[in-house]
Amino acid sequence: MANSFFDYEGKRYVTIIHAALMNSPCQQRINLLSHEIFHTYQKSLGIENQYSVNYYMDEVQGRALLQIELKALQAALSGDSIRLHDALYIRTYRQSLYPNNNEDLYELNEGLAEYTGVKLSTENMQEYVKNRLNYDISRGYTNAFGYFTGSAYATILDQIYAEWRYDKDLAKGLIYLIKKAEPQYAVTINKSTLDKLLIKYDYAQIVANEKEELKSFGNIEKFKDLLKPETSKLCIANQKINFTYNPNDRVISLGDAVLLRNMSIMGEWGQIKAKNGIVRMNNWSAFYLLPPTNITNNAIQGDSYEIQINQGWKVVEEHGIYSIVKE
Repeated sequence: MANSFFDYEGKRYVTIIHAALMNSPCQQRINLLSHEIFHTYQKSLGIENQYSVNYYMDEVQGRALLQIELKALQAALSGDSIRLHDALYIRTYRQSLYPNNNEDLYELNEGLAEYTGVKLSTENMQEYVKNRLNYDISRGYTNAFGYFTGSAYATILDQIYAEWRYDKDLAKGLIYLIKKAEPQYAVTINKSTLDKLLIKYDYAQIVANEKEELKSFGNIEKFKDLLKPETSKLCIANQKINFTYNPNDRVISLGDAVLLRNMSIMGEWGQIKAKNGIVRMNNWSAFYLLPPTNITNNAIQGDSYEIQINQGWKVVEEHGIYSIVKE
């Protein structure tokens, strides 16, 4: 369960976690409800539900370029057209490095929902959206960037193109509409201009800071090795399970999988609490953990994780691959 929506028998429904409402002030409650209710109507606008596949947003280079875009966007919200050009230039460059991105469509999906929530709940929308662009080096952006950038670009469209919400090309993305309204923002990358921008925003120092923060994940290579068939590991198949994790936490791309910092998984066999590293396949077929260090009748312990085993289940090992099966 999450603050989200789902389709059932031809209708779309919103789910809201009770604690998210009861433990929040009025403004935040209105924001949350408006955000999620927008998702029930977005299909009529031609806006598809999109999951972010932009895992590079949590790699050093992707994060550093995103940080520059967020800085430039903050100034652009105050009407600085040069900074808006900077933000779009860096964005275009980043997307050229990762051509399989779905930034614009994911941003449209979550960003417009966030814009709607803010619009209906906040008196000083510009200041609220600007504050949301404050970069936090400890958090993740693969699943979060679209909320911030989307609401910011939508707010900028309010300033430069008042009719944007009724444009037939809305489903093509917010950046498309900005360039449609103001063609001067359609940029072409050249090395000289790019180098000047990177110096202007102190890109080298940002990269150094990101590399230092990455060390908080520990030895990433040992988790990457879990993708090799011959590496000893604990495998959890994605069958009849539920899981919870912090979508705002940083993830590390491992190619065909991602490394999550922490996650809880519940199944008919028991419960896992992983505190510092669990690998999730990109197709969500399975989760991998480092091999267990201690196994008893009702528990498994490993490197920063613990598994409670329900009665009637046991751990088996074959050629170094551990799994939980019925007795």
